[in-house]
Amino acid sequence: MGRTALGFLLLVCVCACNSSGDATSVAGDMDNEAATAPAPLVAERLRASAAGEDLAELANLAGSWRVRVEEDRDGALVPLAEGRAEISLALSGRFLEWRTEVELQASAVRSRGLLGYDRERELFELHWISELSSAQRIARGRGDARRGGVTLESADLDPETGGVRRARTVLRIDDDDGFTMRQDTWDPDLADWRRLALTRYERLSSAGGSSSAQPPR
Repeated sequence: MGRTALGFLLLVCVCACNSSGDATSVAGDMDNEAATAPAPLVAERLRASAAGEDLAELANLAGSWRVRVEEDRDGALVPLAEGRAEISLALSGRFLEWRTEVELQASAVRSRGLLGYDRERELFELHWISELSSAQRIARGRGDARRGGVTLESADLDPETGGVRRARTVLRIDDDDGFTMRQDTWDPDLADWRRLALTRYERLSSAGGSSSAQPPR
């Protein structure tokens, strides 16, 4: 059984477990087939997908953080929202998982994110979802978070113009207790990137720091 077939098999197993009807018997069949997969192949895939040095360099982001979001207005950063974030290692360190909650115009807004490093394509991938949108965003890119930053770009169809809307997030680590994520958009008139917002992360102590915001749910 090849890598693609094995990956598909594992996906089917997950889907079957969440289906209705005779999902139990289907899952049982899939479990039997999965059991016949060569053990060396599974072990190889587990080794190949383990977190490498690129993601390990970001492992220090795990922890509790105070979050401050600032909006760019005519070149000046203005406070927009404030709250908390919990970042943790997921799936044996293969991903960093974000759970954030900020207060925005008297409303609590939650977001979730996953940051990983695709070792086959040698690039970072950031998957982000928020209560402010029904869309799921995926941005990809390269870089060094401590030297210039990791630049993650995405491109989506702009429903207003019918063209492509480009966006990017730059993750930059200042020190062990602080990092930033800058959100930019491509401005066709300027033929350059334009800053939209800057999110600052400040590490909280184990006691919860000085922020009054509740931990993300």
